[in-house]
Amino acid sequence: MPQPGHTFGAAPAQQSGVGARPFAPAGPALASQPLPPQPSAPFAVAGAAPTAPMPPVGGADARGQASPASPFPGGANPSAAGGYGQSAPTSLLPAGANPGASAGAVPGTPAGANPAAAPAPGFSDPTRLDASATPAATAFTAGFGGPGTSANPAAASAPGFGGPATPSASAVPGGPAAPSNPAAPANGKPNNPNKPGKKPLTPQQRKRRRIITIIIAAVVVVALIAGGVAGYFIWKNHQNAAAKTTATSKTTTAKPKKKTTSAPKETTEEPVKKAVSEVTMTDFTCDNNTADDWHWSGGAMVTDAIACASGANSEPTGIRGSDDDSSSSSSSDDDSDSGKYAFGVWTPELDASTEIDVNMLESGEKVYSEPVVAATYGDEPAVFVIYAVKTKAVGTTPETVHLFAHEVNVKNGKISKRIDLRTEEDNLINQQQDYKFEVLSQSNDRVAVMKTWQTETKAKLNGRDYESTQTVDHMQVMGLRRGAPKAETLQTFQDKTHIDKDSSGYQSLNKDDVEVKSYTVYDTYLVKDTSYHLYAVDSNKEVAAFPRNYCKTSDKDTDCYVRGFWRMGGGKYVLQPDYGYTRPIVLDASTGKLSTVESLLKVSLGDFGSFSDVDQFSDGSMYFQWNESDDSKRAFILSPDLKASEVLNGGQWARLLLDAEGFKGINYLTKQIYAKTTDEQIAVDENGKTVGDYTDLPDDDDNSRCDHTAMKWMMWHVDTSDYRDETVVTRGQEPGDPAPDETDDSGDSDGSQSSDSGSSSADDSDDSDSSDTSGSSD
Repeated sequence: MPQPGHTFGAAPAQQSGVGARPFAPAGPALASQPLPPQPSAPFAVAGAAPTAPMPPVGGADARGQASPASPFPGGANPSAAGGYGQSAPTSLLPAGANPGASAGAVPGTPAGANPAAAPAPGFSDPTRLDASATPAATAFTAGFGGPGTSANPAAASAPGFGGPATPSASAVPGGPAAPSNPAAPANGKPNNPNKPGKKPLTPQQRKRRRIITIIIAAVVVVALIAGGVAGYFIWKNHQNAAAKTTATSKTTTAKPKKKTTSAPKETTEEPVKKAVSEVTMTDFTCDNNTADDWHWSGGAMVTDAIACASGANSEPTGIRGSDDDSSSSSSSDDDSDSGKYAFGVWTPELDASTEIDVNMLESGEKVYSEPVVAATYGDEPAVFVIYAVKTKAVGTTPETVHLFAHEVNVKNGKISKRIDLRTEEDNLINQQQDYKFEVLSQSNDRVAVMKTWQTETKAKLNGRDYESTQTVDHMQVMGLRRGAPKAETLQTFQDKTHIDKDSSGYQSLNKDDVEVKSYTVYDTYLVKDTSYHLYAVDSNKEVAAFPRNYCKTSDKDTDCYVRGFWRMGGGKYVLQPDYGYTRPIVLDASTGKLSTVESLLKVSLGDFGSFSDVDQFSDGSMYFQWNESDDSKRAFILSPDLKASEVLNGGQWARLLLDAEGFKGINYLTKQIYAKTTDEQIAVDENGKTVGDYTDLPDDDDNSRCDHTAMKWMMWHVDTSDYRDETVVTRGQEPGDPAPDETDDSGDSDGSQSSDSGSSSADDSDDSDSSDTSGSSD
């Protein structure tokens, strides 16, 4: 391609050899001189000199003689000279060579040949300037007037000139003369610019070839672009792979840094914390009140809240105030009026129990009930404190009752903002409504709280003017969810009133009672109306139903009541009636089928027999103990798939126990049975094998306080040297003993087993305060 500032076709400067000529750059002076129009040949062959060429103004003729009108010094011709304004040197070409016809003659061209007419290296035949030329040839000729131009390169416009270059002679002095008629070749054949010896191409053929050429060129361009893009991505992937290989190599070959200090510290902290498997609860006092009644609420150990007007102090033992504490004497006679309380709490994420302070009251409020502590299940239970307050009467506005809760951060002792359980929507100001609340059930994520209140329904009966009145009980179940700023409304129930007539037509206003009760079963509570219903807290749906006479279906008027129930798994529930003798019933909620435990164990309790103990292991299986007679004492295990097995046999147990105290309960985590024989205190596994002895027994009130299937810890009461009990929680082992293998946990803190199984007891009387959170019911 031509370079800016140079005459196209000139040989490189200072090039030596036969046929070489110095290169003449196009200077500014040349570019400023316009060239006169030159006659063009009607049909010229590339490389041939035109007939009777017109000598350029101020240039040299074909013989290299200076024109008289040449403006250059000495008649120099810049197109043929070796430099701007220089005279042409003596030609060194052999006779017959035409230097003027070859702009850029190829060294070694034979004498008499026309280098301009020969194809340049890398180009097609320059005489074939039609549509059949290769893309390279087309691009070559495009620089000299466009496609199809038949002029040779020496005749093209040089950079910096406005018109075509002056054609030069085909011979130097002393050489043969050029042909006089370029249109008539020496061989006598017609001159065909497309191909010698063939007919000229028609315009349609030329157009078709041009189109084909353009298509080929486009395909080549697209292929080049696609290849370039593909090549780039291949290169990029190769670079990335190389980088990854380098990084991996660096990672694997890098030498670890030498540690000179604190190496043991990395291995001493975490294992110690993980090994915690026994925690002793710390009792505390405040303003002469003592918090020492530790019990389960969900998966947390808590105490009842005690009035604590003096607040917390920095004593490491957890003692708040004392008998001679000045803050105690300055407090009011009824510390509860201040609304300041404290309670103890422990969860599995803590290494020791802690104390939490709560101030119930805000401006314009007074105490309505003591606070109650409740927690979810799980390894990190969510702990809530729940209480009711009254707003003081102001002017003509009576007092109202409101129920609030706070979520407790057990790690730093802080409590959240108030969570409103919304009692004001049902709070009639013209009467005392007897607002109460109680903890109903817990899951891993929620605590269900039931609030109750009363209203009256009135009706005129039997044509009398006065109204008969019936008290209606209302129950609403609210959900406190871990991390949620608002309470959820789950279910609402109330008594149903109706007017009845007897045979004589006398009217009476009656109601069908509705009861909602807690049995400390994971994620489940019981509703009783004309039948029994089990509701789940998390799904907020009814999961099972059974008739009132489930224990004696032959008598439709019998109400068996429910003293307790357990959820085994797979939709199966064990119901313990409170009617006559306790004959547990297994309910399959998926089919509604009711089966007696006696039939599943293949025993008969007789008319007056009963199980002396019913309990549940953490895997959902049930334990039944039966004192059949003096000569037979039997223990059974019923698995969640209703397969029964007997531990040892009645005769062997009778001989072991004889006049001893007998069976002492179970360990729901290790699945062991405790018994005091005539000479020992032994622990027996489910296969009847003696696995050890015991000194202390687990707390026998556990089954009324927590769901065993949701637990990984259990509570013990241990006597101390100063004749008081200490409350201790372990992973199943007796306090002071090594912990069992933690990889064999049968408890399920995530609720997967607990979602289908549970345990309960309901022994407390009906007249217990509804704000009690013991989790038991009748």
